[in-house]
Amino acid sequence: MNWKKGIGYGALIWVIMFAVLSALMAFAGAGVTLSIAAIVLGVILAFVFAGKVDLSSVGTALGYGVLWAVVGLVLDLIVTMQFAPDLFSDWLYWVGYVLLAATPAVKKIAVKPEAPTPPMVPSSPVR
Repeated sequence: MNWKKGIGYGALIWVIMFAVLSALMAFAGAGVTLSIAAIVLGVILAFVFAGKVDLSSVGTALGYGVLWAVVGLVLDLIVTMQFAPDLFSDWLYWVGYVLLAATPAVKKIAVKPEAPTPPMVPSSPVR
């Protein structure tokens, strides 16, 4: 596992989510809809970034997912708790982080690598 990519992508996922959810909260306010949007966004981001790391095994994929979740939790503890002190008491918050952690492993299991394309064989002239 590439620790630099793991920590970097984990921080990037958190920054994107923080920015998007802050903007959504400014317009729509907090609530279940925002929590569900956070979960969907987190899973999409984890799926996209899982394509940018080497998922050589399910264990490695799970390692990246758990690392991304830990980075997000630490950043939430440092930053987000300043604005939302009851953040860790929301059960949907924890569902989101579990799904974020599991997404790279699910991608590794579910998305099969493409089969190699057979080489082009020149056709013989028609007689």
